[in-house]
Formats: sequence, structure tokens, C-alpha cells
Amino acid sequence: MREDKGPGDYSYWKWSWAKWLVLAAGLLELVQLGMNIREYHDLSGASIFSGQAWTAYAAQVKRQCVLEGSVAACFFGTFLIGVLCRSRKQARLAECVLLLALALVWTAALIALRPASGADRVLGALVLCAAAGGAGYSFWQYRRECK
Repeated sequence: MREDKGPGDYSYWKWSWAKWLVLAAGLLELVQLGMNIREYHDLSGASIFSGQAWTAYAAQVKRQCVLEGSVAACFFGTFLIGVLCRSRKQARLAECVLLLALALVWTAALIALRPASGADRVLGALVLCAAAGGAGYSFWQYRRECK
């Protein structure tokens, strides 16, 4: 991010083209999410997996969909923050709100999916800690800039 040189001179983006790259990345994540959902739907009707293999595959696809949805939300949220915020303080507060919302949605996804393996639980806890820690850091920087 650039230095805040005044109310009309603030830009969230270091390079003007970066916002379009972030938007394109978010759109690509949505395309990937759609492809995963379509593949899951196609394979569910094919009945080519045994019961245990289908359970493992379904859990893997659900995990991938939640991760891809979270990444897409991060990209779109970052794009919106960069386009709408007009000061560094405003951007920090918006980042905090975005990361808190992602942490809450991630927590709900973990409760709904009930990860069975230890690796899935560790991954879920790491993502949750990263989102909550990022929100805390953004809030700390917002408060520091208020002084």
C-alpha cells in the first residue's frame, strides 16, 4: 500500500493494474469452484466408488470447496476494499471486518463439515487462527493510526 498523503490522494494499490489481477484471481477461483461442484455432481450419479471411497472423496471435495470459496471471498473482499476505501484508516478497518467475517464463516464451515481426520482439524485450526490473527493485527494497526 502507498503512503496516505491526504484525503484525495490515497490509493490502496501500489500499481493501478493490481486491482484487476485480484478481481481476475477471484473469478478464476469461482470457476474452479464450479468445476469441482460439477465433477462431484457427475461422479455422484456414476456410482463408480465403493461406500468408503465415496465418503473419502466427498469429504475431500467439500474441503476443497470450502477452501476455494474462502480464497474467492478473500480476493473479492480485497478488491472491494481497494476500490471503495479512501483512506488508510478506512482500509485497515475494512480489512479487519473482512477477516473477522471470514473467520466466522470458516468456523461455521468447520462445525458443519465436522472434519474426521487430524490433518483436517489442524488445517482448519490454522486457517481460523490466520484469519483471526489477521483481523487482530488489522484492528491493532487501525487503532494505532487513530492516535
